[in-house]
Amino acid sequence: MKSERLHRLALDRYAAALRAGTATPYECLRYLEQRDSHGHSDREDLRYLAAVALVRHDPLFVATSVFGIGLESLTAADIDACIAAWTIDDDTLRGYLEAHLRLAVRALRLDREQLELALAALERARPAYAGEVEFLELRAEALEHHDDERYPPAIDAVIAATDPEWRAHPLRKAMSHAVALEHWLRYDALRARWAELPRNALCCECHTNFVADIDGLRALARGDVDEALRCLDAAVSVGGCPHLNSGGASLRLARELLDRRIALPQVAEHVRKAAQYRVTDRTRALTRELAERLG
Repeated sequence: MKSERLHRLALDRYAAALRAGTATPYECLRYLEQRDSHGHSDREDLRYLAAVALVRHDPLFVATSVFGIGLESLTAADIDACIAAWTIDDDTLRGYLEAHLRLAVRALRLDREQLELALAALERARPAYAGEVEFLELRAEALEHHDDERYPPAIDAVIAATDPEWRAHPLRKAMSHAVALEHWLRYDALRARWAELPRNALCCECHTNFVADIDGLRALARGDVDEALRCLDAAVSVGGCPHLNSGGASLRLARELLDRRIALPQVAEHVRKAAQYRVTDRTRALTRELAERLG
């Protein structure tokens, strides 16, 4: 029998057990493993059922799985019920796994109570992390989309604790947050730190694209349209890289110029060049809007 047919038979078997409510933890695990690798067009949300069953049965699965396990579908009530079902005496380990679970589903916008529970678990787990940077990174990630006051000092702590040649990533996150809130004085201070990074920290073209894009937004905030347009050109005057080729170019400056109806032909050319890295939903949306406005 062909390998693909065997995988399909396995998926169908595990899916049937999940539908019947008789799936063992092993069958849940196998379903998620096979589904992640080979896909399955179920009308029922079997991935959700398998994920809940596994997280309740084996909390270590949350921190050690190497494939998608449907955590994004868990609700806050699911998380609380799973954690309550765990039988773990080691408070540090329990805190580690609880923090990992709560933050793994941070795609859900945590309410204030859930956020504080995640942070408390993270603090209990602090001795379990490999080093201070790992702990600080997770704390900053927890706050990034939920607390605009506590996030800046949290990401600043990550930047300070990270070796200079690896600081580009946390600096990018801090700069992006400052731009989103239009905290321009903070952006200027972070941008000065970016300029001080060693050259080996700027080894990827996506950094050049990103910084040129948000430098253009800063120029617009100062009212310097000419500089913003220079940054627009610089943002796509780079070679491809794995990140640009997979995630696409940053297009926040193009969006802002389009919304303000500034230099639309130049924006259209920018979007065309950006699409050469990767066509994304952002490039498609901008292309449609530009076509409508340019006639």
